[in-house]
Amino acid sequence: MGGGFANTLSQYDELTSGAEFTDLDLDPFSVVVDDFVVRFETGRVNTGQPREFTAHVRVADTPGGPERTETIEVNHPLEVAGTQVHLLGHGYAPRVTVHDGNGDVAFSGPVVFLPQDGSFTSNGVIKVPDGRPDRLAFEGIFVPTAPVDDPMPQSLFPDPYNPELFLNAFHGAPRDSSGKPENVYSLNKDGLTQYHASDGDLLRFRLKPGEQFALPDGRGTISFDGWQRWVRLQVSYTPGLPLALGSVLVGVAGLCLSLFIRPRRLWVRVRADGMAEVAGLDRAEARTGLAEAVGDVGEAVLRTASPVTNESEMAR
Repeated sequence: MGGGFANTLSQYDELTSGAEFTDLDLDPFSVVVDDFVVRFETGRVNTGQPREFTAHVRVADTPGGPERTETIEVNHPLEVAGTQVHLLGHGYAPRVTVHDGNGDVAFSGPVVFLPQDGSFTSNGVIKVPDGRPDRLAFEGIFVPTAPVDDPMPQSLFPDPYNPELFLNAFHGAPRDSSGKPENVYSLNKDGLTQYHASDGDLLRFRLKPGEQFALPDGRGTISFDGWQRWVRLQVSYTPGLPLALGSVLVGVAGLCLSLFIRPRRLWVRVRADGMAEVAGLDRAEARTGLAEAVGDVGEAVLRTASPVTNESEMAR
């Protein structure tokens, strides 16, 4: 925790906007996540089901302005100047340190791993392009609660009761940076060779927090220093929401009127001989009361003219 977010274009991993959107429409606020509280069900019923996700944050409405403390929960977003900040997801980021073949620290820090199931078995990639004399890379699986006697990297529970990091290792000649962006969650294996163990099989190893593994031929080491949580936030601003909501309400009101108001057609025809005919038609055959309505019109005609013939016609 302790990571921050400023509401600028460069801070977004993904951005979906309307045709009239510009970066000037972004409100200049910032959010710092100080703590993230997670609770899972530990009882016999619904074991492992989420019970609480709460992010404790500090919010500044203007750059360099005073900060206030807020909380973000599922379905309870943070609101800043009409903008909503939603809590969408979370996961684990193992902290690792990689020394290259020269003994220098080539990488150190947390790496975001993406959860693959409800128990937070998570996949990730550790890239070490600055390693020398070889650049290094690792494909890994982080398991919050690893089985004790099972070599399979499958978590038994979403909380980190027995965290382990399962890794494969690769090495290759250094290459010049092209400036072309790469997916941080996948590994481009062009020019990389996977390490093999002494028995000729592909090298695979697992680490607990605090443990270190030495790569073959003195090519370097990697240590599993610990883990931390990460959270995914969604920032949304929908200025057309009141108009859309109003349109929906008008549509629902119109639908209710069409369902509950009983439209009927009633008419009176006066023949050449002075006789009057009263008729009616209902749009729905199952509705009752048409005969009574026609009778009421006929009685009104009788009170104003005589003689009158009162006839009712039911819709077929």
